[in-house]
Amino acid sequence: MSNTTTSFVLNEFTGSDAQVEVTLSDIGEDVVQVSLKVVSGYLADAVGFFADFNDLDVNNNFTITAVDSKPGPLLTVGTTTGSGLLYLDDSGSTIDGEGDLDSNVNLNGQGIKRDYALGVQIGAGGLGGGDDYQEVTFNLSTAGLSTSNFSKIGMRLQSVLDDGTRDGSSKLEGVPDTETPTPLVAISKVTNGADGQTILAGEDITWTYLVTNTGNVTLTNLQVTDDNGTPDQTSDDFVVGTIAELVAGQSQSLNFFGGQAIIGEYSNMGKVATTYNTTPVTSEDSSDYFGADPGIAIDKVTNGADGQTILAGTEINWTYTVTNTGNVALSNVSVTDDKEGTIANLVSGDIDEDGSLDTNETWVYEATGTAVAGEYTNMGRVEGSFTDDLGNEATPTAEDPSDYFGADPGIAIDKVTDNGVLQADGLVIQEGSAIDWIYTVTNTGNVGLSNVVVTDNDPGVLKG
Repeated sequence: MSNTTTSFVLNEFTGSDAQVEVTLSDIGEDVVQVSLKVVSGYLADAVGFFADFNDLDVNNNFTITAVDSKPGPLLTVGTTTGSGLLYLDDSGSTIDGEGDLDSNVNLNGQGIKRDYALGVQIGAGGLGGGDDYQEVTFNLSTAGLSTSNFSKIGMRLQSVLDDGTRDGSSKLEGVPDTETPTPLVAISKVTNGADGQTILAGEDITWTYLVTNTGNVTLTNLQVTDDNGTPDQTSDDFVVGTIAELVAGQSQSLNFFGGQAIIGEYSNMGKVATTYNTTPVTSEDSSDYFGADPGIAIDKVTNGADGQTILAGTEINWTYTVTNTGNVALSNVSVTDDKEGTIANLVSGDIDEDGSLDTNETWVYEATGTAVAGEYTNMGRVEGSFTDDLGNEATPTAEDPSDYFGADPGIAIDKVTDNGVLQADGLVIQEGSAIDWIYTVTNTGNVGLSNVVVTDNDPGVLKG
């Protein structure tokens, strides 16, 4: 297959003035794309396309595929003619009355009966038919077909603008200029093999630039450059490389190491440029990725806060608040405690219930215990995971301690009798002698006590 695109203009040989630009392109083995466009400055409804071939036997074996049309809706292929339909007549004749096209879709004129090997009717024809086509594109396919096989092209136009009204008709013919040089180039750029991937920040980036000669002439000295992600600034553009020669239909790839992925959205534009006989030949294509920066945080508190004093033996409630501090969702989130083990009681936060800690979610876990006496600290730890589109994995972690003081209050009293000589229990004292009692109070716990009150079971004791 010769990878060729050729464009030429058909002029009317009879009827109202009009022109149609015809573009024939080889787009695959045995497939030619036909694009028909009423030239700007004219207004007409394209209703018929006709073709003759050299070195090709038609033999009722063409297929046709609708591609696009303007301003009417996309054409579809039909088995009979009608509004909005493409109809293919490859019977070997498109002469009015002998082929299958409508009788008003013909190229007979000036007393000459024009015989074409293949005809295509486009819609119903005329404004009254309910469709109006200024541009039509379709694909023709048969064994051995290429642009070089087309020897003559004809067009029938209806509803041609003439003298201010669209009541004219035109019949056009022309010969494809298959020798016209058509320099064209295309570039396709991808990041690490594809566009739109999520890649861990810090991972290596390689850009690949696939350059293809899509024209019909050999191109030389093709320079591939990149805008470095700053389309409005050319001073930092860099050269990827130069392709010395690229024949028609040939492709060549260039790779460029782009450093490490950065955080967030990133896009840059690859460009290829050369000249052909002073004519600029260029193409460009952008590629993007999202730099993933996974992160996680945990805040652990005891009964709602850190550093509290809590009565030993009372119930403890530990709360572990987990937050996604990165820019991607995390999976396999697990919370552990260095003294309490795995904390599995997730009480809230998974809004969409998908098991992933999204960037807009805060998960809350809880665990319970009993306060012990004295200083107590335990450490909450959280871990998550993220795997990018290239299989690179990150496991962000975080930890946060929480402490309390377990209060264990205690008090003791020691009472002795004082006779002025001795202070002790069990003294023998003469009746009528003065007595003092001494009460010694001691804090036996680990916290200060307030509102201390000393009493005696003898109501006659004089306290002082």
